[in-house]
Formats: sequence, C-alpha cells, structure tokens
Amino acid sequence: MCFGEKLDEKVISEIETVLRSLLSLLEKAQRPTVLSGRNKVRLSEPLEDGARHGLG
Repeated sequence: MCFGEKLDEKVISEIETVLRSLLSLLEKAQRPTVLSGRNKVRLSEPLEDGARHGLG
C-alpha cells in the first residue's frame, strides 16, 4: 500500500506541474494572439470594414 500511496502523490504532483505550465502558456499565448489578430485585421481590411466586423 505504501508504494501505491507514493505513486499517487508523484502522479498528482506531476499533473499539477503540467496544469500550471499549461495555464502559464495559455496566459502568455492569449496576449500576442489578440494583438496579432487585430493587426492582421487592420492590415488586410480597410478601417471601415474592420470597424463593421468589430461592432457586428
């Protein structure tokens, strides 16, 4: 039983580490994605069309 308990603790700690790293990656990825998405819209479309899409 001791081996199983130790294994569970290791698995749980690994899962927590993976989740934390994924959350940090998502937080870092959201900011550049939003900015690059807005820049792409502004560069590829006229400002009036971009404003219409933003309001719609």
